[in-house]
Formats: sequence, C-alpha cells, structure tokens
Amino acid sequence: MTVLRQPQMIDCDPARFDEVCRLLAEAVNRRYQPDLVVGIATGGAHVAERMRPFFAHEPSMTNIRIRRAGTAVKGKLKASSTLPLLPRPVANGLRWLEVEAREAAYRAKNADVTMSARETEDLDRLAPAARRVLIVDDMVDSGRTLEAAAAAVRARNSSCTVTTAVIASSWRKPPVQPDICLYDRTLVRFPWSMDATR
Repeated sequence: MTVLRQPQMIDCDPARFDEVCRLLAEAVNRRYQPDLVVGIATGGAHVAERMRPFFAHEPSMTNIRIRRAGTAVKGKLKASSTLPLLPRPVANGLRWLEVEAREAAYRAKNADVTMSARETEDLDRLAPAARRVLIVDDMVDSGRTLEAAAAAVRARNSSCTVTTAVIASSWRKPPVQPDICLYDRTLVRFPWSMDATR
C-alpha cells in the first residue's frame, strides 16, 4: 500500500512573504544575474516585484499572464468568499486534495495551459535585447506554466539563457522542474490566496 505524503503547509502573511521573496532573490543572486525578470501574473508578478530590491543589480521587469482552466473555475465558484471561513485543517485538507486531483488529472490528460497574448507587449519589446531572463512564479505544480512562459521568451529571443525560480513546488513528481525552488512538496497560503484570512 502506497502512503501519500501530504505536502507541508506554510502560512505566508505579508511579513513572511517579504522574507521568502528576499530568500528567493538571494538564491537567484548566488547562481544567476538576470537582465530581464518575467513575473507570471498574478502570484509570480507579486513575487518578482517584491524580489526587485534584493537583486544584485536592477534588471528590467515585465509580467506575462498564463492561466490554467481550474483557476477560472474556482473564481466562478466564488471560493475566495467561502474558503477563508473554513477551519484551517479543513482548508489545508481541501488544498491538498486539489493538488492530488490536479496531478492525477494531468497524468491522465496531459492538459495544456493557454497564454493570453494581451500580456506580451512588454515582452515583445524587452526580450529581444535580453541575454539572461529569469521567469518567476509563486507556486509550481506541473511546471507547464513555467514551460509556456519560457517558450514565449524563447520565441522572441532564441539565444537568451532562461532560468526559472519559484517559492514552492507542490506536486510529488512535477514533469517540469523549476531551476530554483525554496520549498519542495509544499503548499503556501499567500496574502492573495483564495483561502487567506482577510
């Protein structure tokens, strides 16, 4: 019988969020000095912006929007008004079940993510001149969002080096691994998360 290890849970209030963004920037600085940082909206854009003062030098910054279908579904269900009311153990359990369901569904369907072209105007302008691009997101599960963002950058500049950085990875076996990740097999409740206490 296989025993599933439940992801650890981190509650990331605004003060802790600042701290983990500093730690992520320091991890990037030890390995890489980007001249362009691309934050994946919405969470990755928040992370990239908060990392800005901690970079070794000031890179250009832009955002790109990439969403999976499940994000829109949760919004339609008005989860952000219901989830914060649940007891923490229940909310944590629901998050864990969502992670497991998404990983199982991904392995069954290998579902794609779609990218909105409206969010790429700055990328069209900045990517061609970049030599080292850092793509930042808050959490990664399958890694397909990072992969789609990297493909968008490389479509505009095939000669640049692309590195990916995230605060946490939730899946047991993500098909696409980030280059830099602070917390493995971890769920983070960010200040903007649907189940964050308001």
